[in-house]
Amino acid sequence: MFNEINKSIDAAISSGAQYADARILISKSRDISSKDGELEDFSNSENMGLGIRALVGSSWGFYATYDLSDESLVEAGKKAYLIAKASSKVPGKNFPLADVPIVKDEYVTPHEQNPFKVSTTDQIDL
Repeated sequence: MFNEINKSIDAAISSGAQYADARILISKSRDISSKDGELEDFSNSENMGLGIRALVGSSWGFYATYDLSDESLVEAGKKAYLIAKASSKVPGKNFPLADVPIVKDEYVTPHEQNPFKVSTTDQIDL
């Protein structure tokens, strides 16, 4: 995933942003609805997308995409830069950026039991 992130960041920086960062988000959801004890709807989904922000002067630009093709990742970086550039037409006060290391991290919502490990039949029965 680091290569995908870097494609967007590199595109924003090469377009003119003084700073850019990005993150990949993977989200899973399962929706079950019932009425009067009868199953009405069931859906299972998993999405992965990239969000990037770019800085021009004191103005930020944000862009996100679910398309993780190389072309779309580069385009996302360029669009984040263009949004920041447009925002910089009404500049705010400049601020220094701290020199911090690159961080690779992961977050999982706390839970006692993974709901995706519970069978859909058991979930529907509940």
